[in-house]
Amino acid sequence: SAFVLGVSVALLEAPCSIPIYLAVIEVLKAEGTALASVIPYILIYNIMFILPLLVLAIAVYLGYKAHYFEHWSLKAKKYMKLSIGIILLLLALALLLGWL
Repeated sequence: SAFVLGVSVALLEAPCSIPIYLAVIEVLKAEGTALASVIPYILIYNIMFILPLLVLAIAVYLGYKAHYFEHWSLKAKKYMKLSIGIILLLLALALLLGWL
């Protein structure tokens, strides 16, 4: 059942995740970047995408209960939103100033 669930998730997620890879590759190739130089960007994206899942899986394996994460999430919601807002503002500033 885990295999069937994994295949199902991969098939359903592919239309949402593949365009991100293709868009990044096309933009970087249009700027003259070699495909070998694009691979590290794709790897970084994959690591950042999977890292939270790994952290949660390890925490559950170590004995943390789901209600602990729910409580923490509700308690830290305003700080998470503030962090995301600051990161997005910094990214916007970097784009406007031509740093990226």
